[in-house]
Amino acid sequence: MRRAWILLAILGLSVAGCAGDDGAADGESSATTGTPAGAKCGVERWPVKTLSDDRSKDVNFTPQPSSVDSLRNLPDPKPAIKGNEKRFNGTEKQTFTVEAALIQFAREEDEDIHLVIADPSDRTHQMIVEFPDVACSGAIASAHKDEMAVARAAFVAACGEPRTSFHDLIGTATITGVGFLDKKHNQNGLAPNGIELHPVLAFSSSDCHVPGATPTPTQTSTPSATATPSP
Repeated sequence: MRRAWILLAILGLSVAGCAGDDGAADGESSATTGTPAGAKCGVERWPVKTLSDDRSKDVNFTPQPSSVDSLRNLPDPKPAIKGNEKRFNGTEKQTFTVEAALIQFAREEDEDIHLVIADPSDRTHQMIVEFPDVACSGAIASAHKDEMAVARAAFVAACGEPRTSFHDLIGTATITGVGFLDKKHNQNGLAPNGIELHPVLAFSSSDCHVPGATPTPTQTSTPSATATPSP
């Protein structure tokens, strides 16, 4: 009997050691919420970045045609973004579609693909768009997980697998994503007002390639036809 109790105790410790801080193992469902936990990837405004926040239901998923320059010229958020704010009204509750020149890309520590794009009229007029990894917490439970996954796959198929350091790109793309105002910290491609498309929900390019490589055939993803009107 003593040996049985010792065995049970060891098994109990093993199970506890495999669980994350919230009591659920990475990638498994939380016993308390019933939603997938996913790997812990990012921190600052992570639910907003992954469309897993309570206010994501208020986002208008009918894309508004725009341009990189138009988004860069939106008013700077006041006060400055600190990194813990909930989703803002206006820009962060709207999806946008832009035609853009492709500049640089890399995989970040939070597993996002960080893509620097520019207005086709001037490659120095830049901003950032980001493709979350849907294996990460937040994204794995988002109602728009499939769109994020397909958009990221279309980007990788067209432009190649990202590395942890930035590599130049050549080409153009049509990109749809949700407006996001990021905290400024000297990011590559930072827009003057911190505007991003984050997450990207659709990506299409017929000529994306790294310098010296041959473009792959057109890779396309499209956002869901389901639209949720803004409040």
